[in-house]
Parts: sequence; C-alpha cells; structure tokens
Amino acid sequence: MVALKDSRISDDEKNLLTRLREHLGLSQRDHYLIQSSLNKFPKEDNQLHNDKEIKAELVELQRRGVVFYCNQCSDGGGYVIPSEIASGVKTVLGAQLGDKAYQLLLAKLSRDGLKVILESHNLPISGKKEDQIQRIGRADISPSDALNSLNIEDLYSLCKSLPGVNVSGTKAVRIANVIDHFDKLRMFCLSRNWKNSPVELVG
Repeated sequence: MVALKDSRISDDEKNLLTRLREHLGLSQRDHYLIQSSLNKFPKEDNQLHNDKEIKAELVELQRRGVVFYCNQCSDGGGYVIPSEIASGVKTVLGAQLGDKAYQLLLAKLSRDGLKVILESHNLPISGKKEDQIQRIGRADISPSDALNSLNIEDLYSLCKSLPGVNVSGTKAVRIANVIDHFDKLRMFCLSRNWKNSPVELVG
C-alpha cells in the first residue's frame, strides 16, 4: 500500500517488495493477487493495459535499446531482445525460462519426476502428464525450484539425456546447466501478436 501510494512502484520499492516476497515465501502470483486486492493490478482499478499503452511501451523500449523490431523472425516480424542483454533482462523480470522452454523442460521429465515436484509443493499428483505439466506452470513454480525437488541422481539422468550438457558438478550446478540448455533452445523475443494476445516472453 505504501509503495502504491503514488500509483507507481519505483525501482527501489520494487527491490524491497521482491526481498519481502522472498522472505515471506510468496510467489509472484501471490504478489499480483495482493496487488489486485488493492485494485492496483495491472493498473488503477484493476484495468488492463490497452493497445495504445502497450505500443507506447514497446516504442520506449526500442528507444532505450532494450528491444528491436526484426522482420526476419520465423513467424514474421517481431520484437527481439539482443542476446547480449537477454540474461540481464530476464534477471530484472525474474524469468529463468520462457513458458515454451519451461514446458519443453518439464516434458523431458518422467511422470514420476513430475509427481515429485508436485508433491514437494503440496499439489495434486493425479492426471495425465500434460495435466501435471500445466499444474506446475499454473502454480508459478520456478524452473530452479522444480528441479531442486529432484534428487541428484535424477538430475544426472536428465543432464545425460540432453546433448552437450555437463553431467558433473553439484546439484546446483546441474540445475543451472539444465536451465541454461533449455534457455538456449529458442531466441528470446517478444511476440509480435501483442494486439491479439498478451505480450509474451518466449525463451
């Protein structure tokens, strides 16, 4: 409430809120729900951003050199983030992997592995593999948290099944190797179809 008093969250306030959220064990989804209960998400009176506002922000990001418009994307023109700054942008956004890359990672796991992740986060384990993957995604479980639920032997097997991924190292190193592998599978870009669907980070 204090941070939103001026209807704007500064960088310092954002950093403090992030630390507080981590200290309380809240997910980003919980954060948004609390903000929504204050009628401030995504903006005043819980109003959605319109096409004009989204376009203006994309233009501002272009002006700052964060995104560029590229007409060579496989699905036509699109906004791309240069690889040199992609990791920094993702760190700011708190995004370890794009949704598509994360789904590919989860699809690589066995049903037993998915059950372990679901159980460790107190979620139902029933359903088909696709249902389990969607449930993990909806629960806002980060890729590193999901992989940390697995034991080191499972991580070894996963690393071994991925071409070019080093199988040695501590649990944390193996988790980082797996995330890095799936992060590099696709170009990190912004969907050009922002008028017809929410702007999405794809990694």
